[in-house]
Amino acid sequence: MKILVTGGQGYLGRYICESFRKIGDEVVSIDIESNISGNSGSIIADFSDINKIGPILRTADALIHTAAIPGVSAAFDNPQRCIDVNIQKLLALFQAVVQERPQIKIFFY
Repeated sequence: MKILVTGGQGYLGRYICESFRKIGDEVVSIDIESNISGNSGSIIADFSDINKIGPILRTADALIHTAAIPGVSAAFDNPQRCIDVNIQKLLALFQAVVQERPQIKIFFY
């Protein structure tokens, strides 16, 4: 199975990617930054960038979305950034899914 993990370099995303790779699934991780250099199957990009995510979505069997700005303190410190990432960019991701692969299985964590 081919799995796309948004936020794949974050705390939860790394464990999800590792777990699926161990059982033999093909995992593509997309994250705005890289915490691990040279990790194959990792793309450094914004998860709402249709040009980067579209080609991956077309062939993926599942999308696991873990990318977000977490925590109350982050929302308090920069509410506009939280709205941008957690709502507006998620909407762009959903629009890409509808356009590129509406039958994909989606999981949120």
